[in-house]
Amino acid sequence: MSHSNLYSDPITRGIRWAARAGSLLVGGAIVLFFIGEGGFNPLALTAQEFVLMLFFFTTWLGLWIAGRRELVGGAMTVGGMLSFYLFHLIATGHLPRGWAFCILALPGLLFLWCWWRDALRSHRAVI
Repeated sequence: MSHSNLYSDPITRGIRWAARAGSLLVGGAIVLFFIGEGGFNPLALTAQEFVLMLFFFTTWLGLWIAGRRELVGGAMTVGGMLSFYLFHLIATGHLPRGWAFCILALPGLLFLWCWWRDALRSHRAVI
């Protein structure tokens, strides 16, 4: 935890812990999903599926990184999901169906919000 996180306001601390819990839940669910599907074989993917999986993996990795590096991990999570959606739209002509993919980006958005709040707070302390 960085020095600025220790002195965050109570709302930011609460949202930060909610983001961490959400990351663990979402990241763990993804791992369980792949285990339940019998593992992951990248050689069995089409080129389109492989690119989508790269964006999906970036999102998943960002969830884990954000616990220590909110800006980097949050940006990876949100950027990975936005890239996933954009590529899917270009490749198929429609967005992915369902709400589950949107849930993946939620902890990343919360981490970015916490980073932004701490950046504003530390900037005000300097002035």
